[in-house]
Amino acid sequence: MQDVEILMRPWGFQLCDVLAEVYLWQGEADKNTPQMWARTMARELPYCQADFFANEGHFALFSRWQTILQAMVRT
Repeated sequence: MQDVEILMRPWGFQLCDVLAEVYLWQGEADKNTPQMWARTMARELPYCQADFFANEGHFALFSRWQTILQAMVRT
């Protein structure tokens, strides 16, 4: 519920104004965070590298930790 509250209230900035490189990972079968939110954020963030994992849920990062760690090391 905390995630929903954060996403629903004003953040004080527009996503298009974020100039930092952003990595976004989400399992397409995530039942906690709607995929539409992640796809909207990925589309609106100018420097977003988004990866959506088919057949994986909210905790996809546990099975994709190597992919995520490699991206963080490259940065």
